[in-house]
This record gives sequence, C-alpha cells and structure tokens, in this order.
Amino acid sequence: MGQKLPLILSQEEVARILTAPPHLKSRALLMTIYAAGLRRSEVARLQVHDIDSARMTITVHQGKGQRDRVVMLSPVLLDTLRQYWRHTKPKKWLFPGVTPDQPISGNDVFVVFHNAVRRAGITKQVCSHSLRKASSCRVGMAICIAPESTNHITGIRTMVASESALAANGQLGFLSDAFRGGAMNRRGSKRKS
Repeated sequence: MGQKLPLILSQEEVARILTAPPHLKSRALLMTIYAAGLRRSEVARLQVHDIDSARMTITVHQGKGQRDRVVMLSPVLLDTLRQYWRHTKPKKWLFPGVTPDQPISGNDVFVVFHNAVRRAGITKQVCSHSLRKASSCRVGMAICIAPESTNHITGIRTMVASESALAANGQLGFLSDAFRGGAMNRRGSKRKS
C-alpha cells in the first residue's frame, strides 16, 4: 500500500484560516508559518531580532537537521508583524509563551492552528504542516517556470533565487485586502458589520 499524498489547502482555504483567529498574535503566528514556510518548532523559537526588515529576511535557527537558514520576508507579513509588535511589544521571543521569558510551545501552536481551522469551517484533516505545504507548493510553482534552455547551473541558481524572492513577496498578496482594506481595524480585530 502506497503512502498517501498530503492534503494541500487551496488559496481560499488558506485565506480563511489566516483570517479566522480573533487575536492578532494568532493571526501573525499562522501567517508567519505560511509566508515563510516554517515548521511549528521553528515559528515557536523565532526571536524578535530574527526579523530583518532591511534585508526582508527571517533567520531560522536550528531548524530541521539543526541547521540555520534564511527565508524571505513578505511585505504583507512584515506589515502584520509590525502591527503585532506595536500591539504586544514582545521582548525576546517573537511569540512568547505563557511566561514572556519562554517561547510559545509547539503544542500551543498546534492548538492555535486547529482553533483557526475550526473557526474557518475547514473540514479536511489538516495540521499546521499543511500551511507549510501550501506555501511550498505556491513557491514551487513559481520556480517551475524556468525555461528549459537554462542549463548552466549558475543561471539556474540565480533564476531559482529570484523566482523564490518573487514568490515570497507575492505569497500573501491575496490577503492584503483582508488585512489592509478594512476587514480588520487598527487593533487587529474584525470590525462589526
């Protein structure tokens, strides 16, 4: 019996999940998983200084295989993180846990995601890794646009890097209306209709 293919969330389902949480911290956390393609443990251990708005990058420390890596920072995610930072002013951990000197736990990230899925009315059996998979699928589609004639390895790396940057910058573009255009007020809560 073969291995099951992972469930991939549609763009509409991702938007519903990312806008479902009533709290700005939860929305920012889920948006970071999606936009940066992070694992639960990676987003939980992000520190405030890992966000580099000048270079538009996020530094992930001790990810899978205990390796550090740098991922692209979407402008929409940066706007949301800035709003979140102004509202909560985290000191060390970007997403602190119950006590501010500790990061949020992986289990708490799990609960935040499943509460958002429930509020969004998604009935698929998904987990926070599904956001990461949806993210990598969209970046992967942008990277696959490479011309067949580009056989030189340096050209391929340059193209992949530039396509990745374009995909990361456009990753949350479909959400910009929901977060900027009035569905959310300045405090990050939904306006009453």
